[in-house]
Amino acid sequence: MAEEKILASRNFEDEMSNLSPVAVAELDGIVDKYVDEARQLNVARGIPTSHRHYVRRPNRKTRTLWHDILDIVNGVARFTVRQLFYQLANRGYEKSEDFYGKVDDAAKQMRLAGVLPFEKFADGSRQRRQVLQFDSLGEALRATHDLYREDLWRSQGRRVEVWCEKDALSGFFLPICQSYGVPFVAVRGFSSMSLISESATVAKKSNKPTVVCYFGDHDPSGRSMSNNMEDDFRWHGADITVERIALNPDQVAEHQLPTRPSKSTDSRTRKFSEEFGEGSVELDALPPGVLTEMIEDSIVDYLNIDVWEEAIARQDRNKATLGKIMRSIPEFTQSN
Repeated sequence: MAEEKILASRNFEDEMSNLSPVAVAELDGIVDKYVDEARQLNVARGIPTSHRHYVRRPNRKTRTLWHDILDIVNGVARFTVRQLFYQLANRGYEKSEDFYGKVDDAAKQMRLAGVLPFEKFADGSRQRRQVLQFDSLGEALRATHDLYREDLWRSQGRRVEVWCEKDALSGFFLPICQSYGVPFVAVRGFSSMSLISESATVAKKSNKPTVVCYFGDHDPSGRSMSNNMEDDFRWHGADITVERIALNPDQVAEHQLPTRPSKSTDSRTRKFSEEFGEGSVELDALPPGVLTEMIEDSIVDYLNIDVWEEAIARQDRNKATLGKIMRSIPEFTQSN
């Protein structure tokens, strides 16, 4: 019962919202409370101090790191550990693999303590895959209603797709693209011939011009990945335009993003350095809120808003009709 009571009362974000912007002492008090409760849970669950899930009390230096992490993620729906790392580097922390390990450890400890929700972290490189199944016909009918979505782009003048060089950011990109009904492609480096061919075929079948909004690193390979993509699509006869949304030199300067030396082993480095200078920057270095806005803006820029709103209203009407049909089915009403 004591364990259930502790778990039921824990909501760190709610307690944070009541703090003044500079209430460091109060924040420390809340952190201590959550760490103490988490350690009580460790004892109740029989977790030894040597166990990887045991919550350690943060020292003064680690506590400062926790404060900065909380400040960075405030108001951000999802993020990756690497995005956290780059935002901390922007604040003067060292940009090294050793410090990345410290950020990763801090993020784990903050989740174990309940200071950060597990669902805040996006991990696009590891996914659960399972066949959709139901316990009853009524449950299946409810799912059909809840999942019902029309192709809202059907009445738009063009198609939009969002492509990203990095699969690790899929968990960050995908929810945004899904909310707009836009295809998302994690390229994982250079596009394969098969991916280009399949995408070109889809675009041609739509009988509409397509725009690929591309996001990649600002480095020799990252720039090269998007440079020839449009020509590859058009070789297949597809009306596809590739717009590189990020990362670009002006964005690096505007957000004062940390750079790293370009790889000397990359044959593209010389040409890249002549055009852009020596520094390379990863897409992950953009503040999560800024990247979210870029993704959404790149999609909305191609929307006819009036047509979009009409399509949403039609979808809502059809969904309501589907609900009425479902309620007329005995199996559905009996399961409620």
